[in-house]
Amino acid sequence: MALSGRFNNHPNRRQFLKTSTFALAGAALAKPLAWTSQSAAPTASASQKRLGVALIGCGSYGGRLLRECLQNHVSWQIDFPAVCDVWRPQSEAAADAIESATGKRPKIFSRYSDVLAMDEVDCVIIATPDFSHTSILVAAAYAGKQIYVEKPLAISLEQADAALNAVLQNNTILQVGTQFRSLPQFAEAARLVQDGALGKILKVDTIYNRKEFRWDQRDTSDVDEKDVDWEQFLMQLPPRPFDARQLRMWRLYRDYTAGITGLLGTHVIDIAHWLTDSGPPVSATGIEAWLIGQESETADFQECLFTYENGMVLNSSCRCGNSEPRSQINFYGTKGTLHCPFSTGATLTLSPDGASDADPVEAREIRPTSAPGHLENWFDCIRKGTTKTNADIYAGYAHAVTATLATQSAREGRRIHFEPSTKI
Repeated sequence: MALSGRFNNHPNRRQFLKTSTFALAGAALAKPLAWTSQSAAPTASASQKRLGVALIGCGSYGGRLLRECLQNHVSWQIDFPAVCDVWRPQSEAAADAIESATGKRPKIFSRYSDVLAMDEVDCVIIATPDFSHTSILVAAAYAGKQIYVEKPLAISLEQADAALNAVLQNNTILQVGTQFRSLPQFAEAARLVQDGALGKILKVDTIYNRKEFRWDQRDTSDVDEKDVDWEQFLMQLPPRPFDARQLRMWRLYRDYTAGITGLLGTHVIDIAHWLTDSGPPVSATGIEAWLIGQESETADFQECLFTYENGMVLNSSCRCGNSEPRSQINFYGTKGTLHCPFSTGATLTLSPDGASDADPVEAREIRPTSAPGHLENWFDCIRKGTTKTNADIYAGYAHAVTATLATQSAREGRRIHFEPSTKI
């Protein structure tokens, strides 16, 4: 099956930023958009004003991001005028935390459109279920808000196109929640690999394994239908009866995710794209299986081989039931090998092992150092008026397309080709 018209014929992100044009599908488009690096003009006194931040999605991921914001709200000069969640107890808990930390209670909404209508809101943090990321992102971009969105950026090619279009059309300052892009040791590794330390990259292995299949362990006994805005939860999906299990354990259901590669694999695939300066793949060949027998529409195992226009091959593996080998990313080039454990405190290892080149890389370790975190990088970019965040729209688009292709290939049982559109 060939999927055309989504991505131009340029092998890496550097070339995207210099030369390419992007042909986007969808009714919202009138013409292709230039794929170029853009900067958003900062508002008056953007470097000094307090920023109004709204949290959309107050569950576990949103809660972690909120805690970090509250720990730094004075130095980051941020206020919290609103929180939003379809399940009232979660939004109430977030509002309680904000009031306790700041002395001010935010407004509480179940509909994100009410948040976006507020002039006091400059930025939104989107930490909702995966299937709803894009709809909220697009609306927020057109409402003139700056956006932090959890990964994956999208769960379909159509969603990925819509997200890219909205961000580029509005010069939105977007940070995607692939936080490893703000770790200094990985940034140094990216510099070395892109400067040719490993020679030609032949293959990358990305592994994300977990012992348990934890997505079916959420408690639903405290969910009362009257506390849930079920229509808003479903977003663009067809109507269906209220189901507390779908609300709390949405990762089990096909409609809500891009499969286990979208849920887990995008973490490590994103690092592979970053270090090799790659866009999405041109083909995907995937398989999936249910290895530990839980009741779920989402397979607990996926493997996929991707090919890229520069000749690189990426092998992605995601599994629940056994966590060995530990999550990692390994790069194999003609001058040597780079081993990257997937850990914030990881030391990365560059070695000449396996080199075919007569001048292999020298062995060295790349150790972690301190640097501003992912949220801080986003706020800093907002104040500077630059869209060049650590995990920008190009990064998010690439990992979203890759996960979508993996799951589509696995579910259809055949290789999927992602054909670039004609050069303009």
